[in-house]
Amino acid sequence: MKHQNAPSRREFLAVNAAALGVAIAPAVGSASVGPTPTVTAPTDWARVTAPEMSQLIGTRFKVTAADGRQGVLELVDVEPVRSGAERPSHLPRAEGLIAVFDSPDKDHFIADEHALYQVSNARLGSSTLFLGRSPRRAGGDVIEMVLN
Repeated sequence: MKHQNAPSRREFLAVNAAALGVAIAPAVGSASVGPTPTVTAPTDWARVTAPEMSQLIGTRFKVTAADGRQGVLELVDVEPVRSGAERPSHLPRAEGLIAVFDSPDKDHFIADEHALYQVSNARLGSSTLFLGRSPRRAGGDVIEMVLN
């Protein structure tokens, strides 16, 4: 239910996207089609936001374990993690995100359960990040990465 004087979803996204340095392109066709964010500034692992990371869905990421095992994981979903007022102000991003990966190569990383890996992407560069196995409700597993 929309409160009186409350902005519409589109207005809310446009205002918040502008604050994040992201431009919102108008929806094409049906009104049910959501906005398509366009990243206007380069980003990196420390500052990437959920809308920026969402643009990389379908992109492959090279993952290297400490023992040298390598694989390629495809980004399949991104979920924002809203922290609210409790979020420490020293963190480089205003909200966290969960990046979900899947790939035939995931079995190398599922066996480890949770660990630190070197994760590389042409857009974001390379960083040591914590990835872990996450079971799906329908069976099987995906790999998740939480960025705070």
